[in-house]
Amino acid sequence: MAHLGDSGITVLAMGQADPSDDTAPEFFALWELRDRGSQALLLSAIAATGWHDYFHTTIVAGPAVSVEAHLHQLQTVA
Repeated sequence: MAHLGDSGITVLAMGQADPSDDTAPEFFALWELRDRGSQALLLSAIAATGWHDYFHTTIVAGPAVSVEAHLHQLQTVA
């Protein structure tokens, strides 16, 4: 997975979730992706490691926005 940086994929954070939260997955990763193509590449690379054979994976993707824009997003679903 070392080659991913050349494809516009940057890991922002990784770690083990707080074990006192029994609703959280065991591990997490936060990635910054250049575009949908890099998202597909990342998901393919993760699958190739066999990760899904050992861990349940929840994938959430979307563009990052400002706090103000996010508050507006929240208002549209309320």
